[in-house]
Amino acid sequence: MRGSLILVLSLTLTACALETAAAGPLGMSGSDVVSPDGVAYTLYTGKIPSFDAVPLDVDLTVPQGPVMPRPLVVMMHGWGGSKTDWESATVHSSNADKDGYNNVAFVARGYAVLNYTARGFHGSCGPEAGSDPACARGWTHLADRRFEIRDTKYLVGLLADAGAVRPGRIGVTGGSYGGGQSWLLAPEADRVSVAGAADPEQVMLQPWTSPAGVRLHLAAAVPKYPWSDLVHSLQPNGRASDGVILPDGDRRQPFGIIKESWSRDSSRSVPPRRVTHRRVRIRPPTSPPGTPRGRRVSPTAPTTRPSPGQLTSSRRGSPRTNRTPSSRPTSRAARRCRCSTCRAGPTRSSPRPRRTRS
Repeated sequence: MRGSLILVLSLTLTACALETAAAGPLGMSGSDVVSPDGVAYTLYTGKIPSFDAVPLDVDLTVPQGPVMPRPLVVMMHGWGGSKTDWESATVHSSNADKDGYNNVAFVARGYAVLNYTARGFHGSCGPEAGSDPACARGWTHLADRRFEIRDTKYLVGLLADAGAVRPGRIGVTGGSYGGGQSWLLAPEADRVSVAGAADPEQVMLQPWTSPAGVRLHLAAAVPKYPWSDLVHSLQPNGRASDGVILPDGDRRQPFGIIKESWSRDSSRSVPPRRVTHRRVRIRPPTSPPGTPRGRRVSPTAPTTRPSPGQLTSSRRGSPRTNRTPSSRPTSRAARRCRCSTCRAGPTRSSPRPRRTRS
């Protein structure tokens, strides 16, 4: 009886804390929530078409009350994550990474918070989106400035036109994959990258404005543990270096090995193609290409490959001529002997004398 009463009481409190709010900006549905630590906010959620009509799974968290222009924080998730990565039920969290650094924590200080799932992941045309015709070209472009970075700026512009964002008070942050995107957003500042109409590979920078023409300003960018090279992070080929001991190599050639633990069931990549991998033996860092197996040379030794008729001695570093079959000893005893007499070997013209008994 006591357990049933507690269950009914908890359900009643949950119903009081979660109420349906009026339709929010951009047609998103909203719910009024009061967190266990007393923060009253409204969570709007919905699918918002981006600049190229690819639907993105979006959450907008704002303090309860009428929608009004507020400073905005955009929080972007890591690789394989979703919009919920930086969302929390309370200001403080058992996850040290987002303890006091989540949507509820910023809403408690008067900010509006935009969390959305990057294209190609989960509800934004990822595996969970199903066969939505709008996702025909909704794969991930690996934080491409013409797509993922433009997605962020386009969503912010839509919210500014809806009266939910102050155009000059916009900040971005994120971790890992999202940290790198916030890093890319920083140098663009108040501009946006657009693919050229004649050549999509050409990037043109244009002023950052909302669809209605409102000028927007990026006030701050806070990357949390971002990446410096996304290709090397997800598909390393063993050629990368910090340049301290060895020079940095080509990180794109040859084709690297995909980290399947990162890509499995989390994203929709470029249309699939069969890729075959071959085993590659990676030599130790101190052995430059062309060094015979089992031999190491110092970093200061010359790295030129020997000519076909020479080998590099591992003892003295001086070249020696390859032996020919005719110069090898002809007997096993001669091969074991190191003296010059034995090394010469017996000849037919001077046979070994036989021992006779006296």
